[in-house]
Amino acid sequence: MKLKLFFRGVLLPAAVLLLLSCTEDATGPAYVNPDYPDVLVDSIRVGPDGEDVCVAPGTGLIYVSSSNHNEIFVLSPPNELPIDTILLSEPPKYLAATPDGQYVYATSWPLAEVNVIDTALNEVVCTVPVDTGPMAIEMSINGEYVFVACMDNKSIHVIDTSDNTTAEVFHLDWAPTCLEILPNGEYVYTGNLASKEIQAIRISDLTLMEPVETEEYPKIMVSSADSRNMFVFNKSPSDPRYNVVRLSDGECIANIRTRQNYIAETHIPGENTVILVRNNDDRVSVLNLNNYVFAPTIPAGPGTVACAVSVDGNILYLLDDMRNYLYIYE
Repeated sequence: MKLKLFFRGVLLPAAVLLLLSCTEDATGPAYVNPDYPDVLVDSIRVGPDGEDVCVAPGTGLIYVSSSNHNEIFVLSPPNELPIDTILLSEPPKYLAATPDGQYVYATSWPLAEVNVIDTALNEVVCTVPVDTGPMAIEMSINGEYVFVACMDNKSIHVIDTSDNTTAEVFHLDWAPTCLEILPNGEYVYTGNLASKEIQAIRISDLTLMEPVETEEYPKIMVSSADSRNMFVFNKSPSDPRYNVVRLSDGECIANIRTRQNYIAETHIPGENTVILVRNNDDRVSVLNLNNYVFAPTIPAGPGTVACAVSVDGNILYLLDDMRNYLYIYE
């Protein structure tokens, strides 16, 4: 009897945890899956060397950057081909759209500038100088500012979208490589691959805050829907994990190992759920930020590099730079 009780009370739960740890991204018990688009409905062929994908709200247009061909492709699903091509002087890399969809901002690599694209014309209407090595770009929630993380000069440039001038330049102790805007619009956080810390800029008065220590080297960052926690995913493919930082006091409240290394992310609007692009894999992960549990994966192209979600959260776009397709899920 004692042996049976021991098996039920100790060995059985341990066996269950072991099985869970062997699943794709499992970090906890089963749960009701969040709502997210996971059914492939269409694919559109784009140019080679895709880098980023961006939704221009209210326009029905999708923008795809091609990093080695000086082009941005303009898509309007369900058209089977791009409806327009925007030529740049240097290869475009990362994209961000204003909340009203009137403009798309595209960094150039390695040129030190940001291209401003008028979505009504699909033309570059001006360029804004920044430092070299732009590694990330983020739009503030209200569309007032664009933040550009420039690795080579350890700086973050802030562009005022009202006149496309530089509102501020922040110089850091390390090279910023990723950015994340809190959903409440109060702060933008930046991290880098060489230091276990993240640092915030208060958006209301453009004030640089003190760094917050993390337990990982940030490759990408994801904020919880309530803006209370930051999920920091590390850069190491040999020890992939993420830690959860409580932003109110900088406390690391969880450190969780995963089976995958992640290179890009996008939030599902209205859900505390994030889509994570795996490094060199043919599936995309879905993480429930409420309980740190992964939902079933989404099959994707073999070279998925970027993702974006429609404003209503019903459509997911995955960019594959190996087969050169933009995959559309509902």
